[in-house]
Amino acid sequence: MYAYDVVGYTRDGEIFCPTHKPECPECQENKETCVEVGVVFAESETDCPAHCGTYDCEALIQEDLTPDGYKYVADALRAWALSGDGHAPTLVEWLYEYGQTLRSVMPDDDAWDTIENALDIACTYHN
Repeated sequence: MYAYDVVGYTRDGEIFCPTHKPECPECQENKETCVEVGVVFAESETDCPAHCGTYDCEALIQEDLTPDGYKYVADALRAWALSGDGHAPTLVEWLYEYGQTLRSVMPDDDAWDTIENALDIACTYHN
């Protein structure tokens, strides 16, 4: 593995983008109380998209999704397209990040009509 394969870090149950790698002041003073910082590699998969836990960052962690993860995103996009449920900026980001792959792993035509409707909403939202 190389440093460029790192897409995020974990500490105390939170995930962080590479820009906001958590520091551990306890590690400098007492190794026994230190909570180690974990690493998230580019090849990792997750069941739902993750965003940086740093206040005011919320960058999407660039991980692949599992089949359950793609279903989770598709369901969230459908709910947003049909009823407006969800946080629009986050869902727009998911649509742009995972849309191409989502279309190939979930080729259900009815679902794609709904998701393409979500894309139209996203374009309107950004304009």
